[in-house]
Amino acid sequence: MTQTQLAEPLQSPAEAILNSAMQLIAELGFSAMSMRCLARKLGLQPGSLYHHFKSKAEMLEQVLENIIDQRFERWQCARPKGATPSDLLTAFVTFHVNDQLTVGRVEGLVLSEMRHLGEDQRARLAQERDRYLLELITIIAGCTGRKHHDSDLRLMATSVILLLDSAPELIARSQITLHSQAVSALLALTYRLLRLEGGHSQRLRLVP
Repeated sequence: MTQTQLAEPLQSPAEAILNSAMQLIAELGFSAMSMRCLARKLGLQPGSLYHHFKSKAEMLEQVLENIIDQRFERWQCARPKGATPSDLLTAFVTFHVNDQLTVGRVEGLVLSEMRHLGEDQRARLAQERDRYLLELITIIAGCTGRKHHDSDLRLMATSVILLLDSAPELIARSQITLHSQAVSALLALTYRLLRLEGGHSQRLRLVP
C-alpha cells in the first residue's frame, strides 16, 4: 500500500452512497434515479440502502445538506484571517467563482432537485444556505457602511451570488478562457453592482 493510499480518508458506507447518489442525480435527475440503479452503481443489494436512509427523499435531503455544508466549509477554509472588508470581498468573489467553475455545474443540477422535498425540508435547507449568504451580507455591510438590519443588504448579496454563479456561462459565451480572467471580470462587475470603486488592496468607497 502506498503513502498516497494511506493518506486518503476512508469513506463510510453512508458517505459512499451519498456521493454516488449525487453523481446519478446530476446525470439522470432525481425522478429518473431509482434506488435499484443506485445500488447497482455501488455493487449493493437495493434493500441494503434502506439500512442507511428511510426513503429516497431522505437521501436527497442529506445529499443537498452535504452540498450546502461543504461549500460553507470550503469558504471558511479560504476566508483570510484579519482581512479588511475590501480584501474579504475580493476573497469571496475569487472563492465563489473558482468553486462555481470547479463543482458548480454538478452541485447546481442537484440543488435544483430540492423541489422534490416537502415544505419543511426545503425551509430547513434554506436556513442552512443562509449561513453562506450571511457571510457575504457581513462583507458588503463592511464595504458600504450599511447596518446589518438594512433590508437592501440581502438583496445586494443575493444579486452578487447570482452574478458570480454565471461564471461558467461567461467563459462559454465570451473570449474569457482562464479562471483568473473570469474572477477579474466578475470582481469588476461586483464593484459596479454594489456601486463601489477600488481594488484588491485599496479601500472601497461608494460611488456617488
